[in-house]
Amino acid sequence: MLWGATGLSYGLSLAMVLSAFWLSRRRASAAHLLLLLVFAAAAAAGVGRLAWYGPVFALVLVPYLAELWRHLWPARKPAPAAVPDDDRPRFTTGPSWHYSVICAILAWMAFALSPISASLMGRLPRTLGQLVGPTVPLALAGHLAANPPRGQIFNPMHWGHWLALEGPPGLKTFVTTDTRVIPRQVWGSYLRLVDAGYELQEILGLYRIDTVIVDKIMQTRLARAMRAADGWTLQYDDNLAMVFVRKAGEEMVAPEPAAAATGDPLIGPSPAATTPATMEDNYDA
Repeated sequence: MLWGATGLSYGLSLAMVLSAFWLSRRRASAAHLLLLLVFAAAAAAGVGRLAWYGPVFALVLVPYLAELWRHLWPARKPAPAAVPDDDRPRFTTGPSWHYSVICAILAWMAFALSPISASLMGRLPRTLGQLVGPTVPLALAGHLAANPPRGQIFNPMHWGHWLALEGPPGLKTFVTTDTRVIPRQVWGSYLRLVDAGYELQEILGLYRIDTVIVDKIMQTRLARAMRAADGWTLQYDDNLAMVFVRKAGEEMVAPEPAAAATGDPLIGPSPAATTPATMEDNYDA
């Protein structure tokens, strides 16, 4: 299921499409209705399917918005201007060698920008920092490689694959962008950790998380909560990321008994009521 801002955006998109159907003079086609129904139902079942729903949403919505625009703001047709034949490029009037030159230039541009051209043209290859965007945590991956975390970590979803690739071997990431394989309980716990609610310490204890990685730009609430949390120390801080580690000898906070009694699927049962939870157990479930 979709929760929070994601669920709100999803609901607004459906309301927008249905309003366009209602207000537009264009008759809603069966194909559009079927596409919307199938992909909207798939997206409602899991956030990972929103990537499929988005293009269909645009494909269905745009024709009806275009019809509404033409109805509300009709365009005035300008008088066609006569274009003399002499003003047209001569190579567009038929076969010409200019097309070959243009294609050769485009092919050379693609080759010159590719990594293989560096060795052939005798120039230095581009650095990793030049190949990735400014929001990729290069320095964070280097810090984790030099200081491998112990046990389970919590990480931003959008950094999961990068940290698994560039971080220390065997790094136990919490989630990655491959949301199809994330169990419902783990996904719900991730959303609650990012929200930094009152059960923050209980969830960290449930999954035996000893290292918390925070995106300072997108997870400001979690960053403030971890700064104020007892039993944690700030190990690393740069312009993108923060790393908090559990203090040595600090006991993990067990979830409240009510969570175990209700069987909340977003938190999971209390370790006091069942065997200790591990990420492997959750992903195998």
